[in-house]
Parts: sequence; structure tokens; C-alpha cells
Amino acid sequence: MSNPRRPPPGTFALQTRDTSDEYAEHRIKNTDDPRYLTKIIEAEAKRDEPRRHRIAWANERLQEIRSDE
Repeated sequence: MSNPRRPPPGTFALQTRDTSDEYAEHRIKNTDDPRYLTKIIEAEAKRDEPRRHRIAWANERLQEIRSDE
């Protein structure tokens, strides 16, 4: 589902990367577009110290979406 108010995937990913864990988790769990989740994973993985829990949240959400298709 597309959200016309949501920024492009890369921008959304960087915004999610740069926010608190609580807000990042909320954004990830409410994202239903695999492109956005993939960009979130990539942005987090590029950090000097990637937060594995955030990558796990995004991967879990990707699995949920794909199982619904």
C-alpha cells in the first residue's frame, strides 16, 4: 500500500535509522512495503555499529508481509 505522505524509501530509512528505538520499532512494524524495509536494513547495516535488533525487526516484518502475499 502506498502512502503519498511518506518520503522515498532511502529517506525514510535514514530517518528511521536516526530515531529512537521506540519510534523506529513503531515505524518498522507499521511499514508494509518491502522496498522500505529493505532500505531500513541497508541503512542500519551501514552504521559503524549496526543495531542487530533493528535489523531483526525489519526482517521479521518482511517475513510477515511476504507470508501474507
